[in-house]
Amino acid sequence: MDELTQKLQKSIQRFKGSAELLNLTKILENLVRQKNFAEAHKVQVKIQSLEKTEQEKFNMEIQNKIQSRQIQLAKRHESESMAFAKKVESGMEELKKKRAMTEEQMLKKFQNNKIDLEKRQQLEKLSFTHSIPSKAVASPGKKSIKLGKE
Repeated sequence: MDELTQKLQKSIQRFKGSAELLNLTKILENLVRQKNFAEAHKVQVKIQSLEKTEQEKFNMEIQNKIQSRQIQLAKRHESESMAFAKKVESGMEELKKKRAMTEEQMLKKFQNNKIDLEKRQQLEKLSFTHSIPSKAVASPGKKSIKLGKE
């Protein structure tokens, strides 16, 4: 903010006296030329008073402008920050949706593969049980024994 204040102060015009102040300055110069020092002193005091008042007024206006611009900048910064936060939030929501869709697709694919695998196992089991004669009993590592007529 200090940099902004300095930049604004440099960009704002310098103090210029009012028309009345410039007029009094010319009157002062004329009175000094005429060697009317008593009147010149009164005019000089009036000039200093008026110049001080106008300078204070000018400084207050400058401070108000600087404050106003700082407030504008703060508001703009806040709105940009909020817009960025909304953008980030919407991006996160979009990512969550995509992730949820991907998870759902993967789950469906897994379930379909599981069902497919179970069906294949059942088919293999059925084909294996049908390929073995119903009267033969097989034991692992031994020859099959036929039951029935010999």
